[in-house]
Amino acid sequence: MNPFKIAKKILAKRGWCKGNRHNEKGQSCLLGAFENNAGTSVYNYLFSDAPEVVILKDVIVKKFSDRLGYDQFNNINVGPHASATFVIACFNNHPQTTLADVNAVLDACAKRITPWHNVEMELVIEFTAELFDTLKPDVQAELNPLLPPDWIEDVPIELHIEFKSSGYYDPGRWGTRPEDGYPPEGADDRVLQSVYLMTLAMEDRYVNGHDRRWIDDQKIELPRDLQEQLFYHFQKQVDEVELPE
Repeated sequence: MNPFKIAKKILAKRGWCKGNRHNEKGQSCLLGAFENNAGTSVYNYLFSDAPEVVILKDVIVKKFSDRLGYDQFNNINVGPHASATFVIACFNNHPQTTLADVNAVLDACAKRITPWHNVEMELVIEFTAELFDTLKPDVQAELNPLLPPDWIEDVPIELHIEFKSSGYYDPGRWGTRPEDGYPPEGADDRVLQSVYLMTLAMEDRYVNGHDRRWIDDQKIELPRDLQEQLFYHFQKQVDEVELPE
């Protein structure tokens, strides 16, 4: 089960506290909640590269960077580049931090390992002469008749690759024993939806003895087989597009 959802349930049941991993009332801080998580222990969470700790720090720095600074309970100043456990403790112990804030962090972390399905994404690349030269000759030959005249010198063009992503990511879990943990794992399947060219809006201008009139953005549709070839040609760039928050 998602360890962040488990931690949220633990805090809801036992209560949340500041300043200690656990207090005399049985309440737990954010890190303390993970001590009760299946396959985890306080010893493991002293290491800042434990998978869940890395994700917690990343979310806190992005969403609650204003909660970093002086941690009165640990008597240290904590910045965004500090050890993950110090960042988490500083956020937890900040005077303005509430249980609602802690739950918001846990919810955001939980989404990191929640499966996603058919997320619409797009890669936009400036279509230059240098990029054109990287294409296979048969792809160039099929593209040439579709491009505006003298496009290299005069007409700015973008290549749009639209696709959908489905997959999951699990950061793994550290256990007190090898059999209690497992390494990170995940999958991300990106499926082509559409590839097209877009000439960008520009003013009338007289170039090389020719009057160019690409006034509005113009979409250049491509045959399906050409779309597929371009999609696979730019597969590496497609895979590098980050999922939206």
